[in-house]
Amino acid sequence: MYIIGTAGHVDHGKTLLIKALTGIDTDRLPEEKKRGLTIDLGFAHFKGSGGTEIGVVDVPGHEKFIRNMVAGAWGIDLALLVIAADDGWMFQTENHLKVLTAMGISRIIPVITKSDASGLEKAAEVEEDACLRLLEYTGNEHPSIIVSALTGSNIPELKKLILSELELIPEPSAGKPLMFVDRAFSIKGSGLVVTGSLREGAVKKNDSLILYPAEKEIRIRAIQSYDTETETAVPACRAAFNISGADDSIVKRGCCITEKESGFSAETEFVIELDSPPDKIRNHSEVEFASGTAHCPGTIHFLKSENNKEGAPRARAVLTEALTLRYGQPVVIIRKGGSMITGSGKVIWKGPTSKTERQKIASAEDSGQKALALTVKGFVQNGDNWEFSAEMKKTAAEQIIRFAKEAGGIRFEELSGKLNLPGGALRQLMSELGNAGKITEKNGTLFAAGSGEAELPAKARQILAEMEKAGSTGLDLNTAGIPGARSELRTLVRAGLAVPLTESLFLTEKAFSKLCGSILGGLNSGDTFDISHAKETTGLSRKYIIPLLNKMEERKLVARDENLRRVI
Repeated sequence: MYIIGTAGHVDHGKTLLIKALTGIDTDRLPEEKKRGLTIDLGFAHFKGSGGTEIGVVDVPGHEKFIRNMVAGAWGIDLALLVIAADDGWMFQTENHLKVLTAMGISRIIPVITKSDASGLEKAAEVEEDACLRLLEYTGNEHPSIIVSALTGSNIPELKKLILSELELIPEPSAGKPLMFVDRAFSIKGSGLVVTGSLREGAVKKNDSLILYPAEKEIRIRAIQSYDTETETAVPACRAAFNISGADDSIVKRGCCITEKESGFSAETEFVIELDSPPDKIRNHSEVEFASGTAHCPGTIHFLKSENNKEGAPRARAVLTEALTLRYGQPVVIIRKGGSMITGSGKVIWKGPTSKTERQKIASAEDSGQKALALTVKGFVQNGDNWEFSAEMKKTAAEQIIRFAKEAGGIRFEELSGKLNLPGGALRQLMSELGNAGKITEKNGTLFAAGSGEAELPAKARQILAEMEKAGSTGLDLNTAGIPGARSELRTLVRAGLAVPLTESLFLTEKAFSKLCGSILGGLNSGDTFDISHAKETTGLSRKYIIPLLNKMEERKLVARDENLRRVI
């Protein structure tokens, strides 16, 4: 399935052309009827080959409504660039063409309308001029046609041309659902309804999806496509979803409906790679950024390459509110408060960046997502695995080993905070270092290979010796009277040499293991025992037994079974 759309200057006959093609008048607002002027997006459809519905989006041509035009253009496969034979190429014709190319719409048919008013000779001149301009602007030739929506001349031929061009376009993506909302309204008895162009992925009734930028989970209660109730909507089609889970205070044009892990996120900062030099944009100026069906004010800051290398210009965008973006998302730049399209490009980085990171982005030769992430952050995730730049891998490995050499080693949580690496990336590096014999892990604490008791501070070794003398009764801080012992005991615990039974009672790991062996000796998994058994086998009083059994339970050696303990 496919969606086509109009583009072109005001009063060049776009809406009348759609009515001639589909029989549907897309001007639905009373003000549009009164003024004879398209203000907002209009929608229609007609049957293609095999009875497949072709969606149609009609856009306003007046410069005041350029933001509505951008919202309609984002989701189409093919554009009808409408040019009136009696006017020829105009300001908004070119402005709309800029939007189409920015959106990546390569299939464009220049349609010369109002041939009945101008005569065929004049229409042919306008057609030739339009084709030459398109060739110059896009670098490609485009099929063209002269029609009259008023008389119906060449309308069937236009429909055939549309269908033949659509056959050359690849099937829409079958990935995760993607729809930017262009209308949201409530229906009495049904609730909230949103409409839009479903560009990717199928959506089924009762699916749970995510609404951005609010990041709210919504449920699809009902689906309608081309005036027909359906259980499933497939791309690319015009669709209406009756949704629950969000109210009309957060659902509006510009919202995006997709799934988790789709690559989309709500961002107030991003970096864009511009399609051409920013001749019409002042650095640090206020502009409007349009993407999908949304547009938002913000400021643009051009990035300066550290090595002054020539390449596609890149700029940082700082927004007043969030846009829903993914890597490669097309963005159109509109003059603030005006109608001029001053630039366009693709998102190459999402989220806030430091000055150092922006310098790296500006100087990077490759703006591909993976290459840029390796250049800027030093790591990138590929499925379940992480890839590192050579510099990042060397530096991170050295830091891990250095921290693991510290007295008592270092716990994973502490290391993660110090290295500022995602948990998965850090664990992969730790695993590689472990396999290489450079670090070891014990009870959640990392140690450098060869480190141990000899690396402990003198006072910690002294306390450890005292604990070894105490044996199964351990060291009680309340009676030991050793200044600073608690700090040293934390080091011993992290090093896996001491076990805290309570806040003040500590055993050596060896003593704890020996007591556990005494209690569990001769018992099998699933067997139970009581406190009397534990006291008999260890010779300890209840003061020691209860915290000892609690620690065994914490380490999942036993489980509580009412008044008994069950061996795991």
